[in-house]
Amino acid sequence: GIARLSGMTQFKKLGITPTARRPGAANLAGTVKFSESSAHVTLNTRDGQLLAPMFYRNPVLLTQLTGNVSITPNISDTIGLSIQTDTIHWVGPTTTGDVQLQLQFARTATGLAGSPDIDLTGTFTGKSLTGIADRYIPYSWPQKLQNWLKTALKGGRVTQAKVLLKGNTANLPFDVLGKPGHLEVHATLEKPSIRFDPQWPVMTHEQAMFTLNGPRIDIVAHNGKLDGIAVPQSTVSIPDVAAPTLRVSGSGEASAQQWLALIAKTNLQKPLKPILEKFHYV
Repeated sequence: GIARLSGMTQFKKLGITPTARRPGAANLAGTVKFSESSAHVTLNTRDGQLLAPMFYRNPVLLTQLTGNVSITPNISDTIGLSIQTDTIHWVGPTTTGDVQLQLQFARTATGLAGSPDIDLTGTFTGKSLTGIADRYIPYSWPQKLQNWLKTALKGGRVTQAKVLLKGNTANLPFDVLGKPGHLEVHATLEKPSIRFDPQWPVMTHEQAMFTLNGPRIDIVAHNGKLDGIAVPQSTVSIPDVAAPTLRVSGSGEASAQQWLALIAKTNLQKPLKPILEKFHYV
């Protein structure tokens, strides 16, 4: 008969070297069953790392990573290699979630393309909104925007979130208008605090929805309070992360004394002083 090659082996501390166009990993552990036509990997990793230089300068720590991965070569005349997972469960220092992932490497004249097409769907929850902002903001975004997100979003937690990522990894993080690829993040925030500007009081909320859609960020918050003034709904928008401009809108009802007291605590006090001095209230 015809000899067939197959086998199984365990691996520990396995690393996948990342490039500028393709993510990698470190300290993976698990088992792999292989044959001439495919391989099936069972991950059982503790203290692993996700290496994504197109997103983050530092490794993303994975306290736990478990799930199954199928690796199949020669899918078609155009696809040379396919990597597909079932539901992968992961635990990090501040977040916990599940992800389903497919990577497809196109055939080229010399072998496989260096950057695969990625199709990812994931969900996660977070213990600390502050910790998430500190760890998961792409370093390719302007430093001014990074600093604002890290200082503006405080307290609270992510009760549920969904991530959709699709396109060629060469174009990550898919935040440039006109470039192929798409990234969406939809997150429900419980009891977040938002400081629009360092010279404004912190605004507290019962709930908010954070949305990243390509290059656009929107935060729609409900049941807020700004220096004691009730704000039923407010919206924070950044239309383009590459050229960030902050837009804030909202409304509330309060006495004239309350509004003047609020203005006195903001950077509006000085430019509005000549106008406000003309008003008198009882």
